[in-house]
Amino acid sequence: MENIRDTVKITDIIEWDKSNWAKALPFWKHHLRNENKTNETKLLKDQKVLELGGRCGGLSLWAASLGANVTCSDLENPEKIASPIHNKYPELQKLIKYESVNALDIHYENYFDVICFKSVLGGVASLHENARREMLVQIHKALRNGGQLLFAENLTATNLHMWARKMFRKYEASWSYQYFDDLRKLCSEYFDQKYCTVGFAGTLGLNETMKVFLGHIDTALFDWSLPERWRYIFIDFCMKK
Repeated sequence: MENIRDTVKITDIIEWDKSNWAKALPFWKHHLRNENKTNETKLLKDQKVLELGGRCGGLSLWAASLGANVTCSDLENPEKIASPIHNKYPELQKLIKYESVNALDIHYENYFDVICFKSVLGGVASLHENARREMLVQIHKALRNGGQLLFAENLTATNLHMWARKMFRKYEASWSYQYFDDLRKLCSEYFDQKYCTVGFAGTLGLNETMKVFLGHIDTALFDWSLPERWRYIFIDFCMKK
């Protein structure tokens, strides 16, 4: 089992722009509250984890590799979308179940130890003005006391980033990029929070090869030299108050 968990491909966990988005994983591991800190494959052992907006279920696979019992969710047909990747890891798939869950109406209360998502708030926020707050309220309700929220989200970053998205991404009109201060303040209403921001050049790549190359430049230079508001990925660890 440990050998299987050690060989989960980062491509199967992080679908795009891997050099930068994958930085969320060590950040979360560092901050997770758990008695199994010395054994990474048991970091979430027997904990109940919900992935919201799972799409291909990458974070579900990651949580299962740390020993969690995972609910991989999306609005519709999460098993149909995620199981092709999960099937590559049959020992981990045993720890994953699938369920349709609306992030604005989570039908659990004081249940999950961990809730996680990646690049979901931008879609939810485009629905209506208060949708982000409603989602955070629902997550808070669904977590047990002391439960933990892990997420990574797209930031507006700079005018250069917003211009590039408008020019090269067709779905720009249907996505709400988040402001740094908004996310920081919104989450602190409901959770004790630790966060970081990463990435500047990576998202400007026109294909995955370019994104990975530029992501390495971000790691070497921009992640520590540029203001945190200029970076385009917000990584958050929160604990329920």
